[in-house]
Amino acid sequence: MTQIPGGVVLQGRRAEFRLANGTVTATRGRRTWAAPLEAIGEVDHHGVTVRIRLAGGSPDDAIALTTRNSVAADAFVRSLRSALVTVQAAPDGRPLVISQVEPHPLLRWLNRPGPLLKRSLPVVAYLAFAVAALYRAAQEDLVPPVMHILLWGGPLGALLLLKAWQQVFRDAMILRRRGITVPGRIIRYDWVSSEEEFRPIYEFQTVEGRRVVAPSSVLVSTYFRTSHLDVTYDPQQPYRARGAGRAAGTVRGVLMAGFGALLTSLLAVPLFLLLMPLLPA
Repeated sequence: MTQIPGGVVLQGRRAEFRLANGTVTATRGRRTWAAPLEAIGEVDHHGVTVRIRLAGGSPDDAIALTTRNSVAADAFVRSLRSALVTVQAAPDGRPLVISQVEPHPLLRWLNRPGPLLKRSLPVVAYLAFAVAALYRAAQEDLVPPVMHILLWGGPLGALLLLKAWQQVFRDAMILRRRGITVPGRIIRYDWVSSEEEFRPIYEFQTVEGRRVVAPSSVLVSTYFRTSHLDVTYDPQQPYRARGAGRAAGTVRGVLMAGFGALLTSLLAVPLFLLLMPLLPA
């Protein structure tokens, strides 16, 4: 059974004290102080206010927390004092303290854009490309319906290529490179209405002895005669597994990828129109 790490947390008004793994962490707003027990001089408890002073520091350097829960404050102080008995305080604890300021949420969002922004940027970029291509087509007197077919058939082909990669080829390449094959069995079939096929659900045991129930990464059109078969799984992600039905999934993936590549190649025409003014005369 996994052992739960020991410690105690005291929460106050916009602040928090945390004692865990031989470290006292004090958080106030977006600023966090982390100090090992050797850096702690003493801890005081006055009513509902807890003050922690660093070793070698003045009383003005203490960090205070006020809480409405006097029982929690008393428990935190007793736990911290018990932990301090087992360590030797440093002459000056201030150099041992690590201080960190968390950036503003707006800055974090700008530095690490969320999924919506990441997905919208390619869409905006392609729309700009489409507008520029339509403008060039109007200058070259090309038929507008033809340009629309070329422009909007390309993204459809790219989506088909992405779907073929995610549903067929990605797992096949990963399992071929590092997959481990073990005996397994099919415990049931799930009907996938969008594909009008079945997805086998495998049960097998990894080489480490872990029992895994995982859905197949490929679909099948009919039930198999036997429920027992060899299952190949990814040791890094055991729930990525496949057994029988590889040929049917591969054929469908090849057809999907071929049609997607054909549609995607249509983008060569509008791309050529945009690059034509840059080509030497």
